Amino acid sequence: MIIHEQKFCEPELFDVAAIRKTFSDRGVPVLFVEGELESSLAGQTVTRVEAFVETVLAKRSVA
Repeated sequence: MIIHEQKFCEPELFDVAAIRKTFSDRGVPVLFVEGELESSLAGQTVTRVEAFVETVLAKRSVA
C-alpha cells in the first residue's frame, strides 16, 4: 500500500495513522510519501517507491 499525501493537508493527515495500523495489522507493507499536487513525482519520491516495490517483491519471493 502506497499512501501519497498532499503536503500541508492536515485534515487528511489525521487518517494516516489509522490507515497504517489497519494495513500493518493485516501484514500489508505500507509506504507513506508526502508531496505536492504535480503531474509528476519528485526524483526522491520515485526512488523511495522503487525501493519499496523491490523490498515487497523480495519478501514475496522468500515466502
